Amino acid sequence: MTVSFNREVLQLDPHGRNVTARAGHGRTGPFRSEFAISIDAADLQSPAREATINMQYPNEPRQYVVASYRYLRLAMVIVVAVLGVSILIESFKAECLQGSISAYFYTPTHSIFVGALVTLGVALVALKGRDAVEDMFFNFAGVLAFVVALVPTAQSDTVCSSERGRLDINTSAMVSNNVPALLVGTALALFVAYGVARRQGKATGIVIPKTTRVGMALSAVVLVVGVVWYFVWHDNFVRYAHGSTAAAMFVAIWFAVLVNAGWPRWALGAIYRFLGVVDLPTQPTAHHLRYRPWYRGISIFMVAAVAVVLVAGDHKVFWLEVLEIIPFALFWSLQTLESWESGIAEPAMSEQST
Repeated sequence: MTVSFNREVLQLDPHGRNVTARAGHGRTGPFRSEFAISIDAADLQSPAREATINMQYPNEPRQYVVASYRYLRLAMVIVVAVLGVSILIESFKAECLQGSISAYFYTPTHSIFVGALVTLGVALVALKGRDAVEDMFFNFAGVLAFVVALVPTAQSDTVCSSERGRLDINTSAMVSNNVPALLVGTALALFVAYGVARRQGKATGIVIPKTTRVGMALSAVVLVVGVVWYFVWHDNFVRYAHGSTAAAMFVAIWFAVLVNAGWPRWALGAIYRFLGVVDLPTQPTAHHLRYRPWYRGISIFMVAAVAVVLVAGDHKVFWLEVLEIIPFALFWSLQTLESWESGIAEPAMSEQST
């Protein structure tokens, strides 16, 4: 007996209920995928009836992709938790708080701080957003995370460390080495991204979407501004780059949250139309609607947290950063749960190739 499935003809053993076969070819090359087939014996005895076939793909390539996507997203939450634990350990040992989370750069938390931000930056850039607009905000935030990690905040006059003094760190030498390397890496990433998009466009016959073109153009503008700022006004860059890029990073994350919250519709609609995306859908999926109130609550909380700068005293920046990082971690966890089965949440819009 033979059964046709996905253009593959499978030989079934009429004496058994299960057989194992190997078949399949991928788009970019051949792959081998094992699958088990179970078929009811009654169906085998009655050729006139359609056989009921249950197939399982333990080695299905897409399952690996989805699993990798889940683990990367979960790893980001864990990285944030590791940074928080490191800061708590240092604060208890020092019996004081730094003026900001960034100030822990000069404490034994240094390695965790830099490593966590670099890891978050890589993940934000590498992981695909639910649509091109969210992806653009994530990419922007990811690149800024590198700057926040590699360009330290100014040192405070007050020493608060579990060590007798600050760590002996030559920040000027670090910035002079790390920032040019980051600028070259960003330029290389843009070049590669453009080449990949153009190659995909030629392969499919589709013009590069406007969202992709605008995103690359904005990234190029940011890169040029960074180059001019660093080389022309170097001292100003060293003094203010950390704080300004940290603020811009949180703003980009906030906009990504708004994309998932679906409001304010008039503002998001204007952004999407400018980027070449059609209006917001009138009816989101029921699955997404279960998470939307959480996203809206997080977006409100992130704005309300700014009020902390008026009441937090000497540690206002520290608590503001804490109250922005925690909702980000919650947002990321919820979005991971929302896209647990599919690997990526369904797009909120559809792109126009204009």
